[in-house]
Amino acid sequence: MFLEKLSKSLSAIEDASIKEASNMVGIDANAIAEMEEGIKLSLPETYKLFLERCGSGKNRFLVDNGFILYPRIIEYKTELFQEAENEGESIALLESSVVFKTYQGEDFWFFNCEGVHDPEVFYAEWGEDEPEKTGFRLSDFLVNFFSKAVVEKQGAERFSCLYLVEDYAYGKTDSLEQLSLAITDINNKLDLFKKPLIEMVLADNLLRCLGRLDDNDVVSQSVLDLLGKLNVKEAQIAIVLEENKSDLGIRFLAEFARMNNINDELLKKLLAIRTPTIT
Repeated sequence: MFLEKLSKSLSAIEDASIKEASNMVGIDANAIAEMEEGIKLSLPETYKLFLERCGSGKNRFLVDNGFILYPRIIEYKTELFQEAENEGESIALLESSVVFKTYQGEDFWFFNCEGVHDPEVFYAEWGEDEPEKTGFRLSDFLVNFFSKAVVEKQGAERFSCLYLVEDYAYGKTDSLEQLSLAITDINNKLDLFKKPLIEMVLADNLLRCLGRLDDNDVVSQSVLDLLGKLNVKEAQIAIVLEENKSDLGIRFLAEFARMNNINDELLKKLLAIRTPTIT
């Protein structure tokens, strides 16, 4: 059952075109036997199946996500115990533990080799005496990791236009063509961006785009039109206005406030100060 789920997860990785995660490299029975001899433990069947499909340290996607693979894993726990002893720190691991994933050498995920086919996964922090249960068996933990990677990739693709707007807003790009395409894309699937937090971020970035735009009537008008479809707070405009040094940007902000009947007194005062010719 686990092997079937793992195969489906890896197929989903390939279908999602996660380049770094495709073509996973496994290790053979001899390498697994070498691991067991090196760590002096008999590995659970679920983990062996994972190693056969994905156990090589050549899998940069897994290594970059903290997985400890062959041959590094053979010495990893011994080195960890030695480091803890040298620094007088605690680490909540047993001799029967296999640490298979870490985050920056401070957080660890492990299972205990106690004759169970599909062991529980535990979490431990550097310097802590007690581990925490993750609530996952090893099979579910591994499958969920791959599923999450696919979801994150799809999310990045769905919101790529949001990142393009952000790049223009903060001067990472000057491409009006990219900004225009991003605004068109957002308009085509506007409901996706009407979630409160996403809408707030998008509005902030669009307001900042106004402060950077040259006198381009087409693009600036498209930004203004899109802002008019969003729930823009007066405070957001005021913050951008305080930060903005561009006379043209201030003009655009003032125009947006007028187009949308924004009558906040503080905002009107800021606009009057920054744009004395506007009545």
